[in-house]
Amino acid sequence: MADAFDLEIRRDVFCSQCKKWSRDPANLKRCSRCKASLYCDAACQKKHWPTHKVFCLPAPGHWSEKYRECQDGSMHQGRLELITWEGVVTDYDGEVTRTGWASAELEDVDELKQIFETHFHSDEEQFYLYRRFAFRWNCCGVKGNRVAGCDHHSARFPVPCTCDFCVMGRPVPDDLEAENAAEHSVARHGLTIPRTPDPRSFNRAMAAFTAASRTTMGLGM
Repeated sequence: MADAFDLEIRRDVFCSQCKKWSRDPANLKRCSRCKASLYCDAACQKKHWPTHKVFCLPAPGHWSEKYRECQDGSMHQGRLELITWEGVVTDYDGEVTRTGWASAELEDVDELKQIFETHFHSDEEQFYLYRRFAFRWNCCGVKGNRVAGCDHHSARFPVPCTCDFCVMGRPVPDDLEAENAAEHSVARHGLTIPRTPDPRSFNRAMAAFTAASRTTMGLGM
């Protein structure tokens, strides 16, 4: 029952100090302590240290640590949590389904709990590998099967948000926020995801390019 999902469009990543962008995360070096901030080289890392040291914490020992890296090279700033609450999911045809524990339909919850306890011996990591969408990232409020990037929009995390709107210095538009809130309503339960852009992410050189690209592709602005 493992999930297979198409990967989303790759986003650029950038050096936390000089903001130089790179298409390939492998071109940047990652802080060895927090495993989150990216740098061009040791010189950029040293210059950024006075700012970064406030946020630079050793990588958490939670089992989800090894799954934090996103497709765009960024890192989720929180941890994976098993969904244990009820919610409502609306599919593309407008059909509404009530879900519960592990994001399962309510009539399947008891059976799935039994599988978790007997087959996986209540091991959350092994259950995550079996049913990734049963978990959510508590930093950006998306389910565990989403791999594009950590769109947290918040300056409270050590690494700037890399989403298009934060790069452009714009808040998420009303229509797109409503769409996101509906799509991720279960994963966002109990979380506050800001709409205002992370002020550290604005890149004047990339802002115009990003806006033009989104307009060309017919994406929301």
